Amino acid sequence: MKKATLLQWKYFVCSVEKGSMLAAASILETDVTQVGKEIRALEHVLGEPLLERSPSGVRPTWLGERKYVEAKALLSDFDELLSQRSGEGAASPAIRIAIPTTLSGLVLRRLAEFEKGSTASRLRVELETYMRISDIELESFDLIFCIDDLPNVHFVAYEAAEIQYGIFASPKFISVRGALTEPEALETLPLIHGSKSSQILLQSTGESIGLRIEPQILVNSLQAMISSAAEGLGVAVGIPLWAAAEFVQQKKLVRMLPDWKMPSSKVWILRHPGKQDSKLEKLIPFLKDIWSIKPELARLR
Repeated sequence: MKKATLLQWKYFVCSVEKGSMLAAASILETDVTQVGKEIRALEHVLGEPLLERSPSGVRPTWLGERKYVEAKALLSDFDELLSQRSGEGAASPAIRIAIPTTLSGLVLRRLAEFEKGSTASRLRVELETYMRISDIELESFDLIFCIDDLPNVHFVAYEAAEIQYGIFASPKFISVRGALTEPEALETLPLIHGSKSSQILLQSTGESIGLRIEPQILVNSLQAMISSAAEGLGVAVGIPLWAAAEFVQQKKLVRMLPDWKMPSSKVWILRHPGKQDSKLEKLIPFLKDIWSIKPELARLR
């Protein structure tokens, strides 16, 4: 069962900031062995190392630098959600939410926005991330975010957003191999993908084409796909546009064949039908509406 926990992110962030797992363990009042164990578990979930270890301490890898910024914001948002509850009286039951690891940062920021704009009692949230929906006990959650496939459970499902995907390579790779002008040229290039062999459909105005993807670089996470492409190792097929946006702005990735679309994925919010809460009823339409106003999940200009 692969999960990334808030505690693991906390250990990672503190280790980066102090430059040492030993110093992080001292500040967090735990054992350095436990800090190392949790960070290794986090790296296993992501499929890549986050820290470079040496006798003098630790420093973040290329992926670690990016994840440090995301984790810092995630922990800050989560702390804000749980802060300043004095004077509320008896604590209200927490809303338990499960989120795919790839969407956790985006969803948590939406929760922070909702809490800031709420005039009612502050929202209490217990958040858990997952890699596969089969890893979690569905019945124990009030809300579950899932991508594409709905689990076979008696939950109410709301369509929240649409994820669009693209094909990306680094400027360095393009300068050597040239820009793509036709989809068929993909089959002649080193590809980065998450499946050993798969068929993809590309569609343009009045035209579609099916291609067989045989990747030279097989990855087991979105982070690995992005970093491999940014390093110029090949063409990454199927990076979500929202995930690539930052790297496009930094000129580390370039979208190839932008006029050809890959099949999109739907983001669903599942609500437990037997659990009623006024804040929950307000939260669901908020999460749906915020993505219609800020559709970074759906498109990249």
